[in-house]
Amino acid sequence: MPSTDAVDARERLLSLVLELLHTERPLTAEELRERVTGYRRIDNHDAFRQAFERDKKVLRNQGLPLVVETVPDLDPPVEGYRIDRKKYYLTIPPMEADELAALRLATTLFRVGDTSAEQGLYRLGGLVPVATDVDDSTPLATVAMVKGLADLFQAMSDRATVQFTYSDSDEKRTLDPMRLDLRDGRWYVSGFDHGRDAVRVFRVDKIGGPIVVDRPGSFTRRDDLDIPGPVPPWLFSDDTEVTARIAVDADYVQWAIGQTDDRATVERRTDGSAVLSMTATGYDGLRWFVLELLDHGELLEPEFLRQDLIAWLEAQL
Repeated sequence: MPSTDAVDARERLLSLVLELLHTERPLTAEELRERVTGYRRIDNHDAFRQAFERDKKVLRNQGLPLVVETVPDLDPPVEGYRIDRKKYYLTIPPMEADELAALRLATTLFRVGDTSAEQGLYRLGGLVPVATDVDDSTPLATVAMVKGLADLFQAMSDRATVQFTYSDSDEKRTLDPMRLDLRDGRWYVSGFDHGRDAVRVFRVDKIGGPIVVDRPGSFTRRDDLDIPGPVPPWLFSDDTEVTARIAVDADYVQWAIGQTDDRATVERRTDGSAVLSMTATGYDGLRWFVLELLDHGELLEPEFLRQDLIAWLEAQL
């Protein structure tokens, strides 16, 4: 008996969605068996029913509006299936000119990878001019789209286990991806690491080679797991642990404290300023934390990192 694995699960599900979406009347299970890529290769009726039930569950878990209703003009009555197109497709609300202008300004200042938002703006109502003093040639910030990120987004949505190698190691890591975060320009994926039997966080740009994605629904999210976001960037590395002391101006103390974790200590001064003492194992991340303070923060210790920061700034100038 041929297996449904002979056709990639994603291809089978895509074929099923297309049939259910574009039919003018509900399709019976047997009609879908004849039309859908992957089902036609299953000779055993029970095996087909099991595969069909699994696929229906996947579609419902993904939020697709699967409708079950009686197929007209059949005697005896038979259940049929379709996807409600009105609920499936996104209804684009009408937008006023000022709303379109605000959207264009946002997409001008912040960009995701190398993609342009112009096509999407045309669908929403067109390109509305923004202020003439806005330079739309260079965005203020670009959100990086690193290799493998799309696979991880899809795997997380499908609840599919992934395998990859990490950093310079040849060891295969098996992960149930449950969270993706962007912090300080870097993407992180968090989830349950099978090999470590624990929750782990990985920097996506350090994943080596292709990401192998298992079938949809290959893992079930566990309610007993606490999936944290990425650790602060000054802790996400393997540099030798140091204690960094950073002087912060009074107006920026609360902001700086809000960026740290409960391992940091605060020494307040009479003028309202403070000195933060922080454990750091990621020197590059610590440098960027200090730079975010601009001229309202100063790295006091350790001396070798202070000198390294000075040298880095001089090199930029």
